[in-house]
Amino acid sequence: MTTAQICQLIAALLIIGLTYGAGFQRGRTYGYTDGYAEGYGEGRNDGYSIGYDVGGCEGLRNAKDMAIQQNHSTN
Repeated sequence: MTTAQICQLIAALLIIGLTYGAGFQRGRTYGYTDGYAEGYGEGRNDGYSIGYDVGGCEGLRNAKDMAIQQNHSTN
């Protein structure tokens, strides 16, 4: 290998390394951000639906209890 070929090889490897490094860095950053945003969104949706279901059941149970109590108090 001549000196020129060695220099070209080193330059090529350096460019590949920098490109890969930058891509990796950006990918990791965006990956974290996207993953966090997606996880947050899904968690929020799950939280809403669970809260809605539980709240709905509680509300129904309370309404039923109140109706039973009112029924007993009027009889």
